Amino acid sequence: MKNSRPLMVILGLALYLVVIPYGWREDRYVLHVFILCSQLSIVALTVRLIFIAGELTFGQVALVMVGAYASALLTKKAELSFWLALPLSGISAALFAAVIGYPMLRLKGTYFAMLTLILAEVRRNAARAWKFVGGVQGMYKSPRPDALKIGSLTLISEFTTHDRLPYYYLIATLFILTLLALRRLDKSPLGAVFRAIRQDDAVAASIGVNVIAHRILAFTISAFFAGLVGSFSAHYMTVFYPDTFSVWDSIYYVLYAFIGGINYLWGPVVGCFGITWLWEVLQPIAEFQMVVFAAAIISVIFFLPGGLLSLEKFFPSWKMKLGQIFHIRGRKLAAGTGTPSDTLKQKGG
Repeated sequence: MKNSRPLMVILGLALYLVVIPYGWREDRYVLHVFILCSQLSIVALTVRLIFIAGELTFGQVALVMVGAYASALLTKKAELSFWLALPLSGISAALFAAVIGYPMLRLKGTYFAMLTLILAEVRRNAARAWKFVGGVQGMYKSPRPDALKIGSLTLISEFTTHDRLPYYYLIATLFILTLLALRRLDKSPLGAVFRAIRQDDAVAASIGVNVIAHRILAFTISAFFAGLVGSFSAHYMTVFYPDTFSVWDSIYYVLYAFIGGINYLWGPVVGCFGITWLWEVLQPIAEFQMVVFAAAIISVIFFLPGGLLSLEKFFPSWKMKLGQIFHIRGRKLAAGTGTPSDTLKQKGG
């Protein structure tokens, strides 16, 4: 299984970076769904990062919102290039998370989860009341990403409204960078500290780990990547308003992570792509769409509480049981205790 993983990764990248974008380049709908899946995957991965550090958050949509508004303001009012506004938006979301994380992360468990849910709603209503960011009407006509140049050399051409392929590759790049960064974090000593805090924060604190500081760090790192998604969304949609960032979005981010398998790095990704495409595939049966969709989600939760990727745990046991069945069957036949027809064949009948 482990030896086949590099090949699976290579095939997956080929499919994601070559087959999909060029196979469906003219199909704006399909490209849009894949762009959406990539955005959702990044945010769901940030939910997993906080979960590894021992907390469950329902407030990631507020961090995406900070990134979106920061990027729109930087490009419209400060007239900065999108390519400069993009990292600044991630930094803005990270700073916001660091400031609010200090008082919030003193709470644990259910209390922290409830507070993040309230934060998402408070942030949305604050944007509705703040005229500087457009109030209820939101932000209109956020500029498309401009050309990225070094002197007279154009590295990236200016994005246009009729071609979604540049947007696909931009969010694909952000997604791959996020995945690589979080995978590296998972394998690092810092990731081990996060997991130790999740298992027992009291024991971790007893050996000198600053639990609150590490949880703030996890929250801040997750906010940076969520802010990047917000920046991308602001310039991909070009029009957004406070109600675009609903509390339900935060709930879905958590659902994606758990359905795919929050204990696996690829779990949130599988959850996002699987759930999003399941919903789209069920569009032709609109009258039964929600029923079938809900039944599928409930089935995964009931039969695979570890998420879709926990299926890999069953494969070795299935292989072992099949091997035992065929081994026993072979021994019976050799001893002449198989079925009557097999016994007759052995006796020449």
